[in-house]
Amino acid sequence: MSKTSRYLISTVVIALLAGPVGAELFTVTLTNGKTFDTRYQPVQSATDENKLSMLTDTGNWISLSKDVVVSIASQTEAKGFGIVIDTQTIALGWDPTSVAAQQEEAAAVDPTTRLLNYLESQDRALSQPAPPPFSNQQFVEPSEAGGIPLWMTTTTTPPLGGER
Repeated sequence: MSKTSRYLISTVVIALLAGPVGAELFTVTLTNGKTFDTRYQPVQSATDENKLSMLTDTGNWISLSKDVVVSIASQTEAKGFGIVIDTQTIALGWDPTSVAAQQEEAAAVDPTTRLLNYLESQDRALSQPAPPPFSNQQFVEPSEAGGIPLWMTTTTTPPLGGER
């Protein structure tokens, strides 16, 4: 393999790997339900502690009241790739200290309360009737054939035919 082809292959590999690195995107949700995306995490305004400053996707700095902003979600966190620490660092997986903190929180709950919660969840699961088994006859006339049962779909109403 020549030196030029190795250089070309390594450049292509680096370009493919480096593309997604800087592509962090934050979605800001407002109280009226509107959302917009920003490449940089919103920060507290330097002039007013009740406002957030952020750079919009068109490159304009805006300042919004904290009361107007409902949530700020990172795409990396929303897709489950890790926890964003800052613009260049993402925490992947668990560390021993976070597992210990979760165990301490679980131990802080009263054992009697945990038992009652468990028994209530089991009671709720047993009180719901099991769905009937689904089966179709192997050989039926086309007029007798059924479709997918309504309980197996995600809809709550049967599909209505269109007007002809």
